[in-house]
Amino acid sequence: PSLYQQLDITNDQNPLNIRKGNPNLKGSTTHQMQASVQWRNGERQQSFNFTYGLSFFLNQVAQGYTFDPMTGAYTYMPENVDGNWQTYIWTSFGRAIDKEKRWRWSTTTHADYTRNVDITAVAGETKGALSKVDNWYVNESLSLDYQFGKLRAGANGSLAWRHASGNRRETQKINAFDFDYGLTCTYELPWAITFATDLKMFSRRGYGDSSMNTDDLVWNASLSRTWLKGKFTSRLEGFDIF
Repeated sequence: PSLYQQLDITNDQNPLNIRKGNPNLKGSTTHQMQASVQWRNGERQQSFNFTYGLSFFLNQVAQGYTFDPMTGAYTYMPENVDGNWQTYIWTSFGRAIDKEKRWRWSTTTHADYTRNVDITAVAGETKGALSKVDNWYVNESLSLDYQFGKLRAGANGSLAWRHASGNRRETQKINAFDFDYGLTCTYELPWAITFATDLKMFSRRGYGDSSMNTDDLVWNASLSRTWLKGKFTSRLEGFDIF
């Protein structure tokens, strides 16, 4: 914690919004562990990656408060809270499909769980209460790519799921999905000009605000050329052409 948070002083310049230091605050500590493994097979253009991580956050500093209904004054003081931690896994796999190695597919999976503990205000209460929120996140991505000569093309997509729930009745649950899918293409034209384009649909579902549950089709394209043996590049780009 900062030196100001630890000073045993009271700032009552605003009698309805009193700030106090806490000389008993402990320093925050983070413990992190990560393990990973990688494997490659050049002949088959095959690869595998796996990572696991775990983190604990001790003595995090949160803003506590008390409320005096007789005077209408709030008194705020930083406090230590425990119970914050996170764990995640990340894995990917890809390989060539055919003997000529023109086709290749890959998949990536990411899963994450986070427990957030904080102090929150509760309507009608005279003291802040511990808020514990569980956050889940899972993402899966797939791609299929083709390469032959000057042509590179591919199809890809991903799906992400977010879920959040807490121990307080006023905590709003979140159960939402973000997903996208589309095509990419790169081709080398005459005069060493490279044409690249991608077309992708971005969609969201499950959000409490209906204005966020949208579908957005995005098309980007570019023309580029290198000069002086690759030392300079000129590029003409169009974003979100639709």
